[in-house]
Amino acid sequence: MRRVSLTNSGRKAREIELTSYAELVPATAATDNAHPAFAKMFVETEHRPEFGALIATRRLHSPHEAEIWAAHFAVIEGEMLDPPQYETERACFLRRNREPGEAAVIREGAPLSNTVGTVLDPVFALRHRVKAPAGRTARVAFWTLVASSREELPNLVDKPYDRNAFERAETLAWTQAQVQRRHLDVTAEEAADFQRLAAAGDEPVLDEQVAFLEGPPLAGRGARRLLPADASA
Repeated sequence: MRRVSLTNSGRKAREIELTSYAELVPATAATDNAHPAFAKMFVETEHRPEFGALIATRRLHSPHEAEIWAAHFAVIEGEMLDPPQYETERACFLRRNREPGEAAVIREGAPLSNTVGTVLDPVFALRHRVKAPAGRTARVAFWTLVASSREELPNLVDKPYDRNAFERAETLAWTQAQVQRRHLDVTAEEAADFQRLAAAGDEPVLDEQVAFLEGPPLAGRGARRLLPADASA
């Protein structure tokens, strides 16, 4: 879940467009790690207008394989101006040879295609246009939920529309994070460092990013492996 708060400190109402985007793998972590490309295949998506939700599942290839159903939707505290747009095909969202930050639907303001069905490379993307009145705050909370059956989804999707649902989920997530961190004997600062390193992925790690790694030997090894050839550790 992620909530965006839009505060309008001006004297005129503003209209703001928000677009969510997440690449989707409705499979177990083991399946994704073993065959990343295969795990994204055979995914079927649909849009449920009564919930304003995107739904996705992957066709089962074995009677012993567990079902995984995912849903993505937004809860809006404020005035929604237009019907939501949506996308579930990565190529339609990004267009050719583009990264998410350079997506045509963002850079060029192109509308989402509302593509659903059997997709080659699944994503969840929703676009909402909301009104932020003068001197007021509008909030949009994007939720992504997972269920073990299609029948479970309606009840799960309905719960976040409770006014206090976000605060409860936020508190539970914080509590769980503290339990996991203490179990791993990791400080808050170390956890933040690990998240930054994980977020770097295959991107080059710059000098100032390497600095948070403890000890010169580790920093040196990371710099030689990750820095571009013309950068110095």
